[in-house]
Amino acid sequence: MEKFYIHTDAQGRILYRVSLDEIPGAAMVERGELIESDAHPDTHYVLTGVPALRPTQATKLTGKTLTKLPVPCAIIIDGTTYDCADDHADLEFDAPGSYRVRVVAHPYLDKEFTIENPA
Repeated sequence: MEKFYIHTDAQGRILYRVSLDEIPGAAMVERGELIESDAHPDTHYVLTGVPALRPTQATKLTGKTLTKLPVPCAIIIDGTTYDCADDHADLEFDAPGSYRVRVVAHPYLDKEFTIENPA
């Protein structure tokens, strides 16, 4: 019978999820290589060896200012990553248009915003 197993990094990020027959999976669990769980990397992380739901960010967008940022985090604007070590960020844009902004900070769920920068 197949079961789901996950592999994590030292910070509890689920790196991958696999389906294996019970016998080889159990052996890998015994060696500490895998954890038996059907947890998904998009929604879960591992806290003290136990899968848990990733918490929601409290990040807010007011105008072009992000507040209540998790520290540290990464702010990704249209695919370009900016590291942030503060709990707020004032965003500036060189050109008018619509910008996709995503805040990433493990173990929190990613949070996305769209900012319209007028001409």
